[in-house]
Amino acid sequence: MTSQTAQAFGYPGTVPSISSRGATHGLVWALEENRYGYASFNPNVFCSVVPLPAVCSGPAVLHAYDATNLTVEYWNSSMAANNRDRAGNAVKFVPPTVANGKVYVGTRTRLDVYGLLPN
Repeated sequence: MTSQTAQAFGYPGTVPSISSRGATHGLVWALEENRYGYASFNPNVFCSVVPLPAVCSGPAVLHAYDATNLTVEYWNSSMAANNRDRAGNAVKFVPPTVANGKVYVGTRTRLDVYGLLPN
């Protein structure tokens, strides 16, 4: 079986992680890292200086997809109101780490931890 998401992951791409509850409920976790620092969508901005201009970096976006059908995105860290789940600024080549029911994402200045919200 093959499946593909409609989301395009620009350079540097993504290194996905897989999680499940036993043999069911598989999720593919993919981190969108294209705002990793020395990248800018504005060609008039010089992004190789220190300190790095704010326009040169931006948040990573963590995506959760159905592992059997990648066209189904269950959640991503940019969809909640008021930036509740927003990740820190992106860095390259950082796969999401899944452990103990949580997803960990390393960013430029912090470690983001995602899990179920308390009731």
